Amino acid sequence: MLRNWLFVILALALSACGSSMYVKEMESPKHAMVFGHIEAGNGPMYFDWVQLRHTDAAGNEEYYTTRSNEDGMFYAENLPLGKYEIHRMGQGNRPMGSNVISGGGVVWNLGESSKETAMRVKTSGVHYFGSFKYMYIEGKGLFGPDSFDFKRMNSPSEKELLKRLLTYTEDTRWTASIKKRLAEWNNKGAGSK
Repeated sequence: MLRNWLFVILALALSACGSSMYVKEMESPKHAMVFGHIEAGNGPMYFDWVQLRHTDAAGNEEYYTTRSNEDGMFYAENLPLGKYEIHRMGQGNRPMGSNVISGGGVVWNLGESSKETAMRVKTSGVHYFGSFKYMYIEGKGLFGPDSFDFKRMNSPSEKELLKRLLTYTEDTRWTASIKKRLAEWNNKGAGSK
């Protein structure tokens, strides 16, 4: 009997872990979903989340934390319209607003590189943030500071990421927006792959 209960608890725990990757239902037709990809160019880099800085028309800032999966794709749904940029990314503790809770984990702040990621979301639906590569640069000499390069890439393409995103939007209204964008790619030849 105890073994059966342990099995049930384990199954529920595993299903709860997997479900965190799935998107929430569209809250309003005025909301948007953004998605993109970040990969490490010169070594392993695993991140649990990407934090976006949102600026509205009045200049007010808010922060939204995305989900990310093991292959570097990140996404967030039910976002207001406005300007977005990647502010930081990290492992472990998730940020609360503009602050990161102290404790276990690693945080990469993009600093000035965040401007390279800026995009304006003017309409509802799904929006491709971009594909980026993070390159660690070791400091020169004994006391030289380490740094990094963060640049936009062509791969994976928007079309490829849209196909991946479909697996996380099952049974939501986001699926229709993603399929519409994929149809635009297929009909107009908007990109490759």
